[in-house]
Amino acid sequence: MPQSLDVLIVEDNEDDFILIINELKKTGREIRASRVETAKDMRAALEEQQWDLIISDYALPSFSAFGALEIFQQSKLDIPFIVVSGTIGEDLAVKLMKSGAQDYVIKDKLGRLVPAIKRELRDSAIQREHVRMEAQMQQAQKLESLGVLAGGIAHDFNNILTRVIGNLSLIKMGIEDGEDMSEALEEAAGAARNAKSLTQQLLTFSKGGSPVKMTDSIENLLKQTSKFMLSGSRNSCEFIIQENLWTADFDKGQISQVIQNLVLNADQAMPAGGTINIEAKNLHVDKRGIPRHAFVKPGRFVSVSVSDQGVGIPEEHLSRIFDPYFTTKQEGSGLGLAVSHAIVKKHDGYFFAESEPGKGSTFTILLPASEKPVSDLTIPPPVPVRGRGNVLIMDDEPGIRVLASKLLMKLGYETDTAVDGREAIEKYIKAKKAGVGFDIVLMDLTVPGGMGGREAVCEILDFDPDACCIVSSGYSTDPVMSKHEKYGFRGVATKPYSAEELSQVISHVLNNSN
Repeated sequence: MPQSLDVLIVEDNEDDFILIINELKKTGREIRASRVETAKDMRAALEEQQWDLIISDYALPSFSAFGALEIFQQSKLDIPFIVVSGTIGEDLAVKLMKSGAQDYVIKDKLGRLVPAIKRELRDSAIQREHVRMEAQMQQAQKLESLGVLAGGIAHDFNNILTRVIGNLSLIKMGIEDGEDMSEALEEAAGAARNAKSLTQQLLTFSKGGSPVKMTDSIENLLKQTSKFMLSGSRNSCEFIIQENLWTADFDKGQISQVIQNLVLNADQAMPAGGTINIEAKNLHVDKRGIPRHAFVKPGRFVSVSVSDQGVGIPEEHLSRIFDPYFTTKQEGSGLGLAVSHAIVKKHDGYFFAESEPGKGSTFTILLPASEKPVSDLTIPPPVPVRGRGNVLIMDDEPGIRVLASKLLMKLGYETDTAVDGREAIEKYIKAKKAGVGFDIVLMDLTVPGGMGGREAVCEILDFDPDACCIVSSGYSTDPVMSKHEKYGFRGVATKPYSAEELSQVISHVLNNSN
């Protein structure tokens, strides 16, 4: 059975339609054609089924080839579009081709139609095959990147776990022998902090890590972070900061991490020493965009660039520098730029790199400028805060309930626990009616198979609108963690938390509730 050819023909003349059908039969295929002569009918036909080819007359009573081409472009179909018409001038033919037509055929010379169709169908098939092969290559690259990512994560966490498990074994033996094991304890704690940092980087790289933004000038953060990263280095940094630099809305911790990665990369690119140029300036992008970076939308940005005079990045590696765990350096894991790219993207900014082998590299981030004044926020010192009060701890993990309870009791609080939101609600109502209510309710956001904090806080607030609830989770992807006030919570305790972090959150909520 011959292969079929589904053709949509935009034509108002029935006789011309039949002539075209007879010509199409010379392709040796079974011709299945439909005729339309208005824009409405053409749109309906494109929605109803798939087509292999569109043939359009140049001029119809209420329609034209240009109108048909516009509808064709809107449909985003990847099929040939051929114009069949009476005699038209060369200028008009060129204009049709520029508008998206693949070819045009004069009605008096329909013998050209079949060769033109065969050529366009062949070219279209080749193009689709190229697209399919490119998609397969991209998928293979993604799988390769995932494999590198998994291997890198396993490597980093195995190193961390070795430090934790090894030091815990050492501590156990030392306690039995009556030795002072404070150094081994600090080493184990340091390894655990590294695990927390790595987990946060991975969450930021994937879906989580929603920035907690404040309005500020990036100048001080840029200088402090850069100088800190270069302490003891052979390299120095030179700052070029524009006067009256615009403010931006950004998460200081996350953007500091981006700057750290960029300065560290520049430092490692010049092991013999040199100058790292760090520039911050106001940038207004108009509708013309930025040369070589057309993806940047118009707007006001704070531009930060970090440049080195190192070995540069080969062109074949530039497209992969933001892949996780991809690195050409002997030092480093290759996660830094991937995380930095994710952070800047979550700030609705842009991140791009330019490099020339042997002449160095420049990394640039663009952060949207802000119209708001500088935020006034004082960050408390990282020390445990003692306090008084009654705290209800809801968490489905027994070990976390016990740990949080012990930490808070050491700091002067009284505690009770609940395994899920339903039990927390019952205990809260019962205690309130008994006149010994809870000052704070610390609730896990997610409880598999049970009621979590998101649902429980609503019922608690319905009973007591003045209840002070704190949400706790390791899932920074959830909007509750970045916009907790919107859901009724007074504060956030991100897992894993230390005694210092947990006590500061509770103290802050208690002090601001009075």
